[in-house]
Amino acid sequence: MRLFILSFVLGLAAATLGPQDSNLRIVFKSRKYQRAGSSSPELWEIRPSDLRRARLSDPKQCAPNPPDAVTDDVIQWRHTMELKFAGKGRLPAWAPDGERLAFVDADYRQLLIVDVLFDKILAAVALPERSPRWNYPQSLSWSPDNRNILAGSEAGTSDSHFEEYWLLHIPSAKEMMFQSPPGAGLNRRDWRYAGGGNEARWSPGGSQIVWSTPRSLAPLGRIHVWVVHLVLVDVATLRQQVLTSGLSYESDHAWCESRVSGA
Repeated sequence: MRLFILSFVLGLAAATLGPQDSNLRIVFKSRKYQRAGSSSPELWEIRPSDLRRARLSDPKQCAPNPPDAVTDDVIQWRHTMELKFAGKGRLPAWAPDGERLAFVDADYRQLLIVDVLFDKILAAVALPERSPRWNYPQSLSWSPDNRNILAGSEAGTSDSHFEEYWLLHIPSAKEMMFQSPPGAGLNRRDWRYAGGGNEARWSPGGSQIVWSTPRSLAPLGRIHVWVVHLVLVDVATLRQQVLTSGLSYESDHAWCESRVSGA
């Protein structure tokens, strides 16, 4: 049985390998408002390293890679593990290496991390303290390099909903296993506030995150229009860089691993 599980783990871990983040682009749709006439979304790409933008006439030039295929056996095994470990927990999130499962307890107070291969709880970390920047968890995701977890908290209004994002650095499974007690090195103070936005997307290497800003109303002549821009966050420093500007509405952002001719 152990060999059967390890075969899943190796297959899932291999699928996470990708190019260095410095060579990536971000592809997105942008609707630029104008005073007269209608406007429609156009497909653009932007290179975070120098903010160089290019319009994409052919979406295939920079199409996001399709998600990795997961077999029915893996889906069933994951479902079984989630029931076994998470039970009535919330937001189950698998580490890309397939060895660890993170989830929020039923009371929305703790983040738990378990090693599914060794049937062991590695950490139970209190979630950020209740504050204007933390309400209750709404999303949970691992970085592709297995080193961080991004948690999103419900925020905003019905007209401008967004999430307050918090980052937690996660030691390796081996490091956590040999702590006494396991996960003893993690506590509530280790959460780092990263900012507010929507649709956070990890870069393939796990060093950056791109998300969209909460939408806001901006004047355009006698009317107001909803404006949304893209923000790039460096995971190590939490430095934010606004990638777009002006009277526009950006959406459907994704990381792009292919090169555009002439870019």
